[in-house]
Amino acid sequence: MPDFKARLKRLRKQNNMTQQEVGDFIQVSKVAISGYEKRNT
Repeated sequence: MPDFKARLKRLRKQNNMTQQEVGDFIQVSKVAISGYEKRNT
């Protein structure tokens, strides 16, 4: 099972969304989405 960061990035790309668009949709910043995708844990 893929970890959260890989799944988030894969789903975002499958839906042709930018980090900004995902952030706007779930009401967090683009920086937060970037952080979620880069997390080491």
